[in-house]
Amino acid sequence: MSKLLLLREPGYVYDLQFVFLLHFNFELYVKNLFNDEKKKENVKFYKYILAYFGDIPDDLYVFFHALPSTERAFLPKYCFYTYQCYFNTTYNYEFMYKKLQQKDKLVRELLKFYFCELDDKEVEKCMNSIEELFALIKKSDYSKEEKIKLYEFFVEPDPYIEMLMQEISKKEKILFDYYKNNFHKALEVYNQTSFESIYNELRDIIDTTLPEYNNDEYSFVSYCLLNHCCMCFWLPKEGIYYLLGYNYSSVTDAVRNRDNKWSLTGLGSTISDESRLKILNFLLEKGEANCKDIETALDITGSTIYHHITAMVRAGVVNVRSEKRNMLYSINKNYFDSMIKMLAVYSKKWKGIIV
Repeated sequence: MSKLLLLREPGYVYDLQFVFLLHFNFELYVKNLFNDEKKKENVKFYKYILAYFGDIPDDLYVFFHALPSTERAFLPKYCFYTYQCYFNTTYNYEFMYKKLQQKDKLVRELLKFYFCELDDKEVEKCMNSIEELFALIKKSDYSKEEKIKLYEFFVEPDPYIEMLMQEISKKEKILFDYYKNNFHKALEVYNQTSFESIYNELRDIIDTTLPEYNNDEYSFVSYCLLNHCCMCFWLPKEGIYYLLGYNYSSVTDAVRNRDNKWSLTGLGSTISDESRLKILNFLLEKGEANCKDIETALDITGSTIYHHITAMVRAGVVNVRSEKRNMLYSINKNYFDSMIKMLAVYSKKWKGIIV
């Protein structure tokens, strides 16, 4: 039987970063929650986390702001995901903290994160010329707020990095006590879990195919107590590494309930209209828009827009959220992920596992 081993540190370190990520991207995390009966409870828990860990300086924006294009922030990429090969050996809080002390590398990697199109020579040029760097920021497509934050950071990075390290250290002390009082939640889940149960539970709902497992392999799981609904995994040369919120089963249940509600016949009837496809393409380009934005861009009457958008919201194709008196619409990517799984059985690439 394949063995599932518990790792404390990856989940602990990720939760430490999650405190900051949640502060700077609260609306994003709320948007990505499932619209089920537990959403209000999860939002309440997020607010509790922010209150429990206290204030965070806005000057740390560039480290934790999630880019709209990818919904990913710099710091997890810099000192978490990059080091997954160390998760079952030397990776811990001290490991991460040492990476933050490498200031030159941190600044260079942050530049590459925000401007991933740069090659090594261009990066070096920007590192040696503030004029080149500022010109790059100015001509970028980033928002005014993002540009201001980047200007401020690159003028003099050291104070921002020092502040980052101080705040990380402060929050880690709070997190240590939180884990001391709550880690039993992770242990309870782990003690009820086998490799086979977790493998079978996740196999049909994640976005890619899990490999067939070898009975002699070891795989590893680490639980998050703060990001309690997360589900991530990595495939090293052998076995599988899981990073899961201790309450991840509520997510798998929600996915199954969602997939049971949605059907291919519903997809066909909902997006078969040409106007609806135009609306979807507009939302794909803009990310989020209200009916007036869509009406202006597509030259379709407001009543027609409302009719189409209402039908797509009811079907689950489009998400809606209110901002004061403004109703904002966006593509429900979870819906299309579910459709891809259903359509996969008709593909010659399908291997018997719905992905």
